[in-house]
Amino acid sequence: QWSHTITSLSSIELIYDINSIEIKPLKIPIKILIKQLRTFEELLSINTYLQFDSIRNFYFLNMYDYFLQINNPNVIIETSIHNQTCQTLQTYIIMSSLRSNSLISNESPQEKTICKVKTIQIKFEELGLANLIIRPKEYTFNYCDGSCSNLTLSQQSQLISWHAYLQSLISKKNSNIPQLKCVPSQYTDDNFLLRQPDGSIEIYPIKNAIVKQCTCL
Repeated sequence: QWSHTITSLSSIELIYDINSIEIKPLKIPIKILIKQLRTFEELLSINTYLQFDSIRNFYFLNMYDYFLQINNPNVIIETSIHNQTCQTLQTYIIMSSLRSNSLISNESPQEKTICKVKTIQIKFEELGLANLIIRPKEYTFNYCDGSCSNLTLSQQSQLISWHAYLQSLISKKNSNIPQLKCVPSQYTDDNFLLRQPDGSIEIYPIKNAIVKQCTCL
């Protein structure tokens, strides 16, 4: 059960961490039963395959289309791997939210250049972190960027302290005083599915992972 609407998610993945197979096949047959949470009524029966991710060394199945079909988050999921030689250490359902940064902006040209939170889409595989960070595969990375000069009075009250405001004025007169820089001022935590030193995978909370607010210092 979760609070998101299904259409607000980009994927709903079933992830299996299996260590009992020395030579892992590219896919393993699996049967999935999705049942109503309270009545145990069978909503959907699926015979399909888990796919092997050779970089991250686990099996996965994107179940988004199945959940879209039943359109009900209050469910129980029962799975049965047909290959009886498999022993599953851990199973996870990972939901990835859509974070659109392509919304139409009504900001003025000057407002677009001031210090603020900006985003960039990254892939952990391209950073050499695919074996450590199991999920998400892609991530919306927040960072601070923009100008800390020529701010309006309203922007000054939101972005800088009195000390920083004085420093910005002094730095214009004295080159030995550093100019203000746009830096993070508030963070929030996030959860990642990480590969542990012993080879197992575990959902791990990372503190101060997401920049929520920027300031000029």
